[in-house]
Amino acid sequence: MQTVLIVLLAALAGMILPMQPGINSMLQSKLGSAWVAALVSFSVGTLILLATVTLLRVSAKPNILPDLASIRSAPWWAWLGGLIGAIFVSSSIVLAPKLGAVLFVGAVVFGQMFSSVLLDQFGAVGYAKQPINAGRLVGVVLILVGVGLILRFSPKAKEAQLVPESATTAPQTAPGPSTSTPET
Repeated sequence: MQTVLIVLLAALAGMILPMQPGINSMLQSKLGSAWVAALVSFSVGTLILLATVTLLRVSAKPNILPDLASIRSAPWWAWLGGLIGAIFVSSSIVLAPKLGAVLFVGAVVFGQMFSSVLLDQFGAVGYAKQPINAGRLVGVVLILVGVGLILRFSPKAKEAQLVPESATTAPQTAPGPSTSTPET
C-alpha cells in the first residue's frame, strides 16, 4: 500500500509539471526573454527554498545545513542538478509553445524514460542497478508510439510543419455524380 501511495504522490507531482512551461512561457512573452523568464523562475524557487530551509532550521531541524566535510564529499556530478534544471526550464520556455502541452510533455516523458532505463541499467548517478528487461523496453517503446500518435494528430505539429498537413486532416473524397434522387 505504501508503494501505491508513493506512486500516486509522484503522479500528483507530475500533474503540476506541465504547468511550468506554460507559466514560464507566459512570463517570457511579458518579459521579452526566455533567459530572463528562466532566471525569474529560478529566483522565485530559490526564495521559496531559502524560506523553507530557514523555517526548518529555526523549528524542527536546527542542523539542516551540511558541514564543509559533507559538501566536499559530494561527487562532481552531484552539482549538475541546477544546470540540468536551467537547461530544461529554458528549453521548455521556447519549445512548449511551439509544440503544445501534450506533445511537449510526451516528448519529455519519452526522453526521461529512455534515459532512465539506461541510468538503471548501469546504476549511474546514484541509482541502484536494475537491468533492462523486455517489460521495461516495451514500456518505453509504447511511450514512443504514444508520442508518435500525438505528433501525427497534433494541430501544433502541423503549424510547426513537423508533420505533413494530410496527416492531421481527414482524407477528402473526390467529387462525383450524386446518387441522391431529385425532389419533385
